Amino acid sequence: MVLAGSLASCAPARQEPAPPAPPETTSSEETASQSVPTSLPSEDVSGEDISSLPRYPGSVRVEYELVEEDGLTTTSARYLTTDNLDAVRGFYRGVFRSEEWTEADTDFSRGMWTFFVTDDQREATIKIKPHGSDVEVDIEVSEPQPNEEITPEPA
Repeated sequence: MVLAGSLASCAPARQEPAPPAPPETTSSEETASQSVPTSLPSEDVSGEDISSLPRYPGSVRVEYELVEEDGLTTTSARYLTTDNLDAVRGFYRGVFRSEEWTEADTDFSRGMWTFFVTDDQREATIKIKPHGSDVEVDIEVSEPQPNEEITPEPA
């Protein structure tokens, strides 16, 4: 009996190959929560900066839209910067004072600052929020279109 046990222990052991490891996956939610450094575009998209609501220094314009409709001109611009949110917020609070905008409403919710400001006949909404490791600034200004006087042609 001892001999049979010894012979059994000398027989080669049979091993099954290990199953392949599953590929590593990351859900979009996990990716969004990771702080991945982003690089800003090197150039602005075409468009213009909004008068009396300047872009944050060093930011890049990534979206621009101008709509003239129903006697109203609405200009929207989006900027990205690598500076922190508090610095950007402080900059715009200073702009509101120096350019004589009146803060009609201010809100902070889910990490985003929203300012509703007025200046004579213009209204603007400025939203400042985190965008990955950067900060996004959305500015939308609406104002009446200038009245163009039509002069009659001489007969």
